[in-house]
Amino acid sequence: MFSYATGTKVLSVCATKSLSKSEGKLNYRFGESKKTIELAYSANYDSLEEKFNYSYSSYSKGAVSEISFSIGQYLYTVHADTYVFRESSTGVFIEMQGEIVAYKACNNAYQKNNLYSISKAGFNTSEARGIGTKPD
Repeated sequence: MFSYATGTKVLSVCATKSLSKSEGKLNYRFGESKKTIELAYSANYDSLEEKFNYSYSSYSKGAVSEISFSIGQYLYTVHADTYVFRESSTGVFIEMQGEIVAYKACNNAYQKNNLYSISKAGFNTSEARGIGTKPD
């Protein structure tokens, strides 16, 4: 569904083909490979919206997609910001008590698909925070 490299590691948001409000599973994975997963977080269809928050905003010449989840006191926000006339950005923010404690940027030119495809699962969509949006 969505995957990119950050340094020597890979961040992926994966879903079963049948992800919807009535079936399927959504997974977040981060690590060096399928064998070395450092962080995994998942939800079945019946707990998607209590475990993950999907947000999307579009505007003239751009769009912002975000999916976020919490583990303990940490909030993880995967974002994909796309622009027409400037460089797009993709990465994951890690926050603790409202402060950004880490950011892992996408370091490859190609990313698989985009976060917008998650909207097809029937998520209630909120407006994106724009945490990764670069100023003009």
